[in-house]
Amino acid sequence: KTNGDEKMEIGGRNIQFGLVILTLAGLFSFYLGFTIPAHLSDGIYEMNLGRVTLRAGHTHGMLIGLCNVVVGILLSVQPFSSKSKQIASWLCVSAVLLPIGLILRGLTNGAMTFAPVAVLGGCGLLGTFITLLVGYRKAA
Repeated sequence: KTNGDEKMEIGGRNIQFGLVILTLAGLFSFYLGFTIPAHLSDGIYEMNLGRVTLRAGHTHGMLIGLCNVVVGILLSVQPFSSKSKQIASWLCVSAVLLPIGLILRGLTNGAMTFAPVAVLGGCGLLGTFITLLVGYRKAA
């Protein structure tokens, strides 16, 4: 493969993955919307910790999807080393563990059992941007 094909393949993976995550998080919003009446009490919207973390999982899923799209575009057009691209790409994909961990916490009514899953995803997202920063500085 030529260097241009490799760039598009690595970036394309993140773009496609990001679009899938955006779609799933968007569909999850329908579930959240349809279940609002169960959380109304005398016209007041009351949320327990489980509901709060489900909503956080949805919003973070949208963020992670958008980050994957943006990272995919950056990897396709910026002069990062091949190794930096691979590392940043997979770290950004692993960031999906953040919303997954939050949704699992929500499904277990806020239990801390799945908190480490969310933390791993957050580390993946942070690692993505550190890798891109270091890779960009080396390429510049």
